[in-house]
Amino acid sequence: MMSQSRKEDLRLYHAALALRGVQGRQFLDGKLDETTCSVILQDAACGGHDSTSVEAALLDMIRDFLGVLKVPSRCDLTEWGQMAVDTALEESQLKSNLDVIQRHAVSRKYYSILIHNGAGKVNEALNQYKGQLEGVERCSHVET
Repeated sequence: MMSQSRKEDLRLYHAALALRGVQGRQFLDGKLDETTCSVILQDAACGGHDSTSVEAALLDMIRDFLGVLKVPSRCDLTEWGQMAVDTALEESQLKSNLDVIQRHAVSRKYYSILIHNGAGKVNEALNQYKGQLEGVERCSHVET
């Protein structure tokens, strides 16, 4: 069984792989800005990866993350392209993780609305019956 800290460590690699996959998709679509390209090249150089081009940097980092996540059949990506991006996005479990986050956020919002509305109704009811409750309270003090 995997320790909790090991699972958390792997989540970071899934997140990093997802980031590179999303950036890769944007790069292929020609929508990646120069600043992000520069950061990718810097990250690659700091990690000891090929930083001669964004394509090489992304491919090296994707392969590295896949290796850490022990996806051996996917680690042998040899060329940059849509397949590398699709592999990164699939193996990062981006869609399922986003679904979990969305369900959690929605359930928390529903809970907040329920609490807010419930508290409001209780407050209204107490204000509505305030006079009656004060009368009952006075009567109970007189009887004791």
